[in-house]
Amino acid sequence: NDGDDTFTVDNLAFDGDNTYNRDTANLVQDLGPFKVYEGPETAPDALTGAQIQQFLHRAIYGVSASGATEFSIVRTGSYVDYGFGGFVFKRNGGVVMPTTGQAAYNGQYAALRDFQGRAAIEYALGNMSMDIDFNDFNQGDAVRARVTGRQILNVNGDDITDNVLRALETKGDLPENSLIALPTLQIKVGPGMINDKGEINGEAISDVLDAEGVAQQYETGKFYAVLSGDHTQYDTANGLNGGEVVGVIVVTAEDPRYDNVTVRETGGFILNRTAP
Repeated sequence: NDGDDTFTVDNLAFDGDNTYNRDTANLVQDLGPFKVYEGPETAPDALTGAQIQQFLHRAIYGVSASGATEFSIVRTGSYVDYGFGGFVFKRNGGVVMPTTGQAAYNGQYAALRDFQGRAAIEYALGNMSMDIDFNDFNQGDAVRARVTGRQILNVNGDDITDNVLRALETKGDLPENSLIALPTLQIKVGPGMINDKGEINGEAISDVLDAEGVAQQYETGKFYAVLSGDHTQYDTANGLNGGEVVGVIVVTAEDPRYDNVTVRETGGFILNRTAP
């Protein structure tokens, strides 16, 4: 609701009247170009007015400058298991795809991180690039995508990336301060990734080098996206932006900071055509 800058979520328990507001304490109101909303901390007993503690809920909402693409993600941080939530992404309008050539897109990525084995929520923020080969494969076009420069923030907005890096070094028996960045999220390239409706599905992975320099799988999951707009024309002076991409990545990994804890990262992105 742009009028009062609220976000409405249905079907999650203990989130007040289903209306989420921007972070009132000014801790995390935005992640890059995307807005962050929080569920209320308390809600009144309908008869007595007694205040009832609510679960920790957070939502991320993103919409492109053109309004052609948008996504939202909701997660709960009050369950020892992953808890309840979900995501949605869509294009507003149709899509025109080329049958030849290649295309490059860039944008930002923002995520909610919840846990199995720990009740908490964290944020992630990064940069994302995507390339599409509309020539090949013959059975569905090829997609290559990367999320780089990820930062991890706690629920208060403090950057805790270094804590994760140091824990990864300990788990992997790596030299101290040898990791300077979180692993790059990548999409496995293969045939059949894009259908004729412009819908993309694939696998997302990241790797960490062990003490012997061998790549060990760190995160695994899924990649979902959809193309929007006309990807055959680029003329910004006349409002032709070459199309957009919107989607969500969901990956899980063992959290190196704890024993028997798995982290699930659900990140959304909006990408635009890149010009030299």
